[in-house]
Amino acid sequence: VEAPYFGNLCQEYLTNADLKLSTAQSYKQLLNRWWMVPFSSMPVDRIRPKMIREVLAQHDTSQKTKRNALIPLRRVMDLAIEEEFITANPVDAIRVRKHQKPPIDAFTPEEKDKILGRLEGDAQLFYRVAFETGMRTGEILALKWEDLSGQQLSVTKAMVRRRLTTVKIEQCRNVYVTKALLSALRSSPGYFKGGYIFRNQLDGPNLDADNFNEAWKIALEA
Repeated sequence: VEAPYFGNLCQEYLTNADLKLSTAQSYKQLLNRWWMVPFSSMPVDRIRPKMIREVLAQHDTSQKTKRNALIPLRRVMDLAIEEEFITANPVDAIRVRKHQKPPIDAFTPEEKDKILGRLEGDAQLFYRVAFETGMRTGEILALKWEDLSGQQLSVTKAMVRRRLTTVKIEQCRNVYVTKALLSALRSSPGYFKGGYIFRNQLDGPNLDADNFNEAWKIALEA
């Protein structure tokens, strides 16, 4: 059986793979940015590890970014193996150094208090939740008042690429709420309204944190 072109196999993979919407969009972007130009019109059985290394070398970016770019390529080539177009995945021969994260320079308690002192309203509450719980931005945006029970916040959903999604089972959890944060939450004007904790001007959920990020930058400069 003649092997299909790489571009066609990519389309087949993205169409039939059981992926979350955000994952599928990410894979599509990576495939288009990294692999479609050199490989789209090439039969998948002609793609060699050397060719993949040459593509990686053309991109002046971090090792972590290169590792991420290889993920959807590996998935597509795995499909080629399943369909018996190739017998080995060429990505398996690629070695990219692991990304070494720089040490975290955390804010001191004094710095945290100074930053929060320069914020007000929902922006202050948003970053107070972030400081006190360590929750991800998308998780905070998706919070509803009914997720608050006693001194715990229930994390079951998140805002991802401006869409509300359910978090992975292993990421569902209850987050401890300090007395100071609980007091701040209960003092919020929206506490008795129910629904989303952080609302936009149309009284719906914030789909992104752009407004909060802008307030954060101003507070840091101050």
